[in-house]
Amino acid sequence: ARVLELGFGPGHLLLAMAGRGYRVAGLDVSRAMARRAGRRLQRAHPGALVCRGRAAALPFAPASFDAALATFPTRYAGDPAFLRCLVRVLRPGGRLIVVEEAVLGGRGIAARAVEWLYRVTGQRGPGAPGLPALLEAAGFRAWRETVAVEDTAVRLVLAETPAAE
Repeated sequence: ARVLELGFGPGHLLLAMAGRGYRVAGLDVSRAMARRAGRRLQRAHPGALVCRGRAAALPFAPASFDAALATFPTRYAGDPAFLRCLVRVLRPGGRLIVVEEAVLGGRGIAARAVEWLYRVTGQRGPGAPGLPALLEAAGFRAWRETVAVEDTAVRLVLAETPAAE
């Protein structure tokens, strides 16, 4: 499958997906992250594509990707221009996975420190509360799920584009 990661940061997830056989591409607005991820990927997976750009102007051909992924996205996730671009670059029946947040389990010092940072910065809670409705309005079928990964609850928004007729 061909997968687009939006806001890939240092490229760890792109590298992991490429290592599992996915054909990956990434888009990030940061020059530093694009440089860092590009170096990391080119060593292990020279076919991976990393580029700079804005989510509201995806520089890819129509139906280029089977899936798109965004982890902890900023407000761009609900931008109508981004959603139109996303519908365009995903193939019919393509999927979108948005990791909105992760809630660490346990009461260890790491979990308490992360929760304190979330409270102080106001980042706890979904990034775009109405995202499923916005995705539905853009032509997706969308829903929320929470998945347990070890002792962490990962909150997702999942969506699919309409299948080809």
